[in-house]
Amino acid sequence: MLWGLIPVDFTEKNSQGLMNLPLDASVKEVFKGSKPIGKLLPLVFSITRVEQISEVMQVANYKKGLK
Repeated sequence: MLWGLIPVDFTEKNSQGLMNLPLDASVKEVFKGSKPIGKLLPLVFSITRVEQISEVMQVANYKKGLK
């Protein structure tokens, strides 16, 4: 099993769609509080439980659909 940090970056334009995903409130709060890196807003998942993998997959699928 993979444990650790998984970073995903979003533009300001795409961040609203991320907030509409059915993610845990703590994930959304971390994202709201993240500082931009250039034009990108980072979302870093700290994976410590198997249950968190489904949230990472939801975000990955959302990001794939942006293109």
